[in-house]
Amino acid sequence: MLNYMLPQGAFWTNAAGEVTMNTPQMIAALRDWKEVNRSGVIPRDPKGGDTRALFAEGKLALKVDGPWLYPILNAAKPNVRPHLKLTTSPFDPPVGGISNVLAIAADIPEKNKALVWEFIMLATSDENQTLLATLGDSLPPSPRADITAATKNKPDLVTLMEAVRAASKAGIERIPPGLETRYNEMARMVTEEVQRMIINDLDPADVAKTLQERAVRIQKGS
Repeated sequence: MLNYMLPQGAFWTNAAGEVTMNTPQMIAALRDWKEVNRSGVIPRDPKGGDTRALFAEGKLALKVDGPWLYPILNAAKPNVRPHLKLTTSPFDPPVGGISNVLAIAADIPEKNKALVWEFIMLATSDENQTLLATLGDSLPPSPRADITAATKNKPDLVTLMEAVRAASKAGIERIPPGLETRYNEMARMVTEEVQRMIINDLDPADVAKTLQERAVRIQKGS
């Protein structure tokens, strides 16, 4: 859904952590999302792995995805692979921000926390992010990474890195301020309401209002 929200200027909360789900921008994003899902142009109840497999088989015209799609493309059948192209996202700005994280357990000794922080600093340094691309043959999450050497074997990394840098420049984030510790609850709630909108053909404006009310309750822990 973020693919449809971000270009509209919609997001779950604002920078101050206030819930912002009942806005004209969110209603517009919900309307677009509903239209796409009800129009029959995408698979019903799509699962990530299933749609990636369909794309690799040449049965989908377009797949908006992350860098993990790259090895799937290369595993496509020889008669299909030449027809599969990697290009920039049609959405502006593209989705970016936190995906996988390095985390610290809250109850470990302070000495161990310091060691973990040191490791995180090493892992996220420009030098090691560049090594991730060069030695790991993978797209680094840091927009500052130098992928020059890596693109000799994977020229498509240039296109992928353009999306990383565009999302970073736009300040895109996935986890909403004010709902960090209740993100899973919020995500389940949004899924429920959006599915209900599509199945029951509900007005996106009414759905946005419901999202707002339920998200505020989740934020308050009620």
